[in-house]
Amino acid sequence: PMMFDVDLTNYYQSSGKYKKYNSTVYGLDLSPVPMFPFVLSLNRVDRKQDAHYLFHPTAMLDIAASFVNSASGVGIKTYSFMSIGKEPYAAYNKEDVSTRDNTTQSINKLFASVAEKTDGIITSEQGNAYVLPAVNNIVEAPLYSSHTYFAETEVPFYYMALRGLVRLSGPAFNLSSENEDVILRSAQYGVGLYAILSHESSNSLKDTSYNNYYSTEYALLGEDIQNAYKRLKPVYDAIGTAAVSNYQIVSDTLKITSFDNGVMVYVNYAEKDVTYNGVKIAARDFTVVGGDK
Repeated sequence: PMMFDVDLTNYYQSSGKYKKYNSTVYGLDLSPVPMFPFVLSLNRVDRKQDAHYLFHPTAMLDIAASFVNSASGVGIKTYSFMSIGKEPYAAYNKEDVSTRDNTTQSINKLFASVAEKTDGIITSEQGNAYVLPAVNNIVEAPLYSSHTYFAETEVPFYYMALRGLVRLSGPAFNLSSENEDVILRSAQYGVGLYAILSHESSNSLKDTSYNNYYSTEYALLGEDIQNAYKRLKPVYDAIGTAAVSNYQIVSDTLKITSFDNGVMVYVNYAEKDVTYNGVKIAARDFTVVGGDK
């Protein structure tokens, strides 16, 4: 189904009743907080570029209600609020202070109210805990740990908790520097394939606020994405909506995920074929065992 996404977080210019000084987040200096683009090559924000701002949670709720009411009037029943599932923030507006906890409560309230008005899909990006009671579709779900220095092992608690209850898709396949690794991890956790695509070349986005979309042209990527999905389809067909029942780390390069419908997915990250318990797994590939197709 087609979902219309509304960015309820980022304020770029005034529109109607939403103005910078009455609709955005204030800092401790009691003025709107400018958000500048972060430049990886400089490892800092670039204050020479145009800034944007963050909507205050009160404005966020108002915009969401207005959009849902308008959309419902023309029969739209599926909604997407990608940006608010990622990073809650505080607002120190003198007349309307909102702590991070207050903001998450506002977002939770927003999703709950939208859920009552839709019979379709509600989508969020990354899917932190405060949106989980209402959403049923999460994209950009984390496939990797935060790689903290003292963490020796990755354990997929996120997928153990959510797989089978919510539709899950990992980071955008076409924007990853490790496409093959995304495919293997998607098989390992039974996660959907996700891509961000455009009709035009992404060259036109260079040196703009959207230059992170550096490889999006469908004409160049469509076949690769279709092939990746065909490769993963046997996993999706086998596990369906099953939940994760067990996760086994055989070695640094061999992982086994078991699902509650009896399916086991063996994933081999090594550069050579391996055989384990009579199951052969090709190099940098996966094998599905058991279950009803």
